[in-house]
Amino acid sequence: MDPHLTSFIRSMSSAQFLGTWDHDATKDQVLLDADAAALMTGDRGQGGKLISLSLAFHTLHEEEAAWLFPRLAVVSNNGGDFIADYRVHTSNGVRRILDCGTFSKQSDGTSRGFGILLDITDIRRTDSLPEVENINLPKRDLLHSINGLQTDLGLRSRRAAVLFDMLRTEVGRLGSDA
Repeated sequence: MDPHLTSFIRSMSSAQFLGTWDHDATKDQVLLDADAAALMTGDRGQGGKLISLSLAFHTLHEEEAAWLFPRLAVVSNNGGDFIADYRVHTSNGVRRILDCGTFSKQSDGTSRGFGILLDITDIRRTDSLPEVENINLPKRDLLHSINGLQTDLGLRSRRAAVLFDMLRTEVGRLGSDA
């Protein structure tokens, strides 16, 4: 089996759901649920409030900002999928987060994104997750992985359920079922 595929499957099956985000990229405002706010701002009370992008990344590890913010700016301006693996500071030490979402232009011309945060700190690996382009999963395996992850999350987040439904739809549109 492809080592990138093995690493990806192990990572996804061991990931812990942390929370959701809703980003109005035009205004640089972010809405985090309470769990995501506790992780990303250090203050659970920021959950459910529109906050600045800088506050939404308050706990970001200082070595991550140089590459993360430019990458986020490109995707939030142009639309498309946003997938990033980065570190944050918490009261329990440094944690590694997998941030997965998508951005699109709205009918009023604004750019908006939705996504989920997964804790991948405890996953045994030697480096960061493989780039998505390096993974060639058959459609049925992708759908199985998505279903398994959603089952693991249970009913914790309605937004996450919508994102998983969107992801399943997108996978269903893939051309090949190798």
